[in-house]
Amino acid sequence: MTTTPPDAAARRGVAGRSLLIVAALAAAFASGMGIAQLSTAGPEHVVVDAWRAFGLIVFAGLFALVAWRPTSYPGLMELAFAHKVGMTLVGWSQLGDARDSWTALIFDGLLALALLVAYVLLGCHRAWRRPRAPQSAPAEALAGGRRKPSRAARKLQEGTSSSAPASGNSTGSDAGPGSGSTGDSTGGTTRGGGSDDPGRSGPQKPSR
Repeated sequence: MTTTPPDAAARRGVAGRSLLIVAALAAAFASGMGIAQLSTAGPEHVVVDAWRAFGLIVFAGLFALVAWRPTSYPGLMELAFAHKVGMTLVGWSQLGDARDSWTALIFDGLLALALLVAYVLLGCHRAWRRPRAPQSAPAEALAGGRRKPSRAARKLQEGTSSSAPASGNSTGSDAGPGSGSTGDSTGGTTRGGGSDDPGRSGPQKPSR
């Protein structure tokens, strides 16, 4: 049974997030080591070492946040990359002269490379794009304009439309047949009266 390989975009996302998670774990480990060494640091280095140790905790949290939502924090990856590149250059320029120069060169250099690769794989530049305005309100307004009337409104419209012709027909029918029936009945009564009452029905005099 063969399975289809995952999408290329999904593979890039997994690789970028993995790099950021490794960077976050490395920064957290270095921070723990630095905090553990604060008790043995001299008075002239304790403040600087503490700043470095607690700063690495911040970097570990930032890497974890970007791994969670790569395109939600504009500028964060760029700032972290610039910091690591700067520390790498300082360590390279002070090789053999300053303490921990090799550590800064190797550790911060690898972190800068990992951040750059993760930045490209995850497309973190998309975090600078402005979010589009939601289109739900115009759609709802359009849908509301085309909404069908309720059942009571339809019944009221049907009753109004049917009552108008019915009233006209009933009036015409009542007037026409009624008058005709009235005329017929009157004529029938007259004719009937003439046939039933011969005394009253005689030859009428022509009008002058």
